[in-house]
Amino acid sequence: MKRWLRFLVKLLAGAVLLALVVIAVLWWVTKPARPDDFYLSSSEFPASPGKLVKIEPFTRMVPASANGWRLLYSTTRFDGTIAPASAIVLAPKERKAEPAGIIAWTHGTTGFDPACAPSVLDEPFANVPALEEVLAEGWVIVATDYIGLGTAGPHPYLIGEGQARSALDSIRALKQIENINVS
Repeated sequence: MKRWLRFLVKLLAGAVLLALVVIAVLWWVTKPARPDDFYLSSSEFPASPGKLVKIEPFTRMVPASANGWRLLYSTTRFDGTIAPASAIVLAPKERKAEPAGIIAWTHGTTGFDPACAPSVLDEPFANVPALEEVLAEGWVIVATDYIGLGTAGPHPYLIGEGQARSALDSIRALKQIENINVS
């Protein structure tokens, strides 16, 4: 009986070790992208939420019918302190004279690490439903990464108020972009 038990323990330990090696190799092979310096906030950060801090063009996987930007803006943490968050904005290239409507897309679970921000992922719009159709109708899309994804954490995972603030403040920041006429 003891011999059988020792064999079982060794077999189980070997299986666990093999699983850990496979996970490590898969992680190393896929090497998630890391946020670049854009996601770092300056020492002169706004004291109020919804302020546009940085903006730059964003082109990765942006549909041909749209222009894209990534934003760094101020928002509010669950404890009331101001923190940076990032977002992507997509606007149709052909814009109407009247102000465009805004769709604030809030992504589901992507992870907890800053590298899990949709704006950092290889396919940032993979889970955005009806993207082409929304742009064709003239809507502007703002997609927040939330606090802690892209930017420094902690990420407010499943804390609805913190996630809602990030989404609302991304709309406020969007409205500060020149040459985008939104309602």
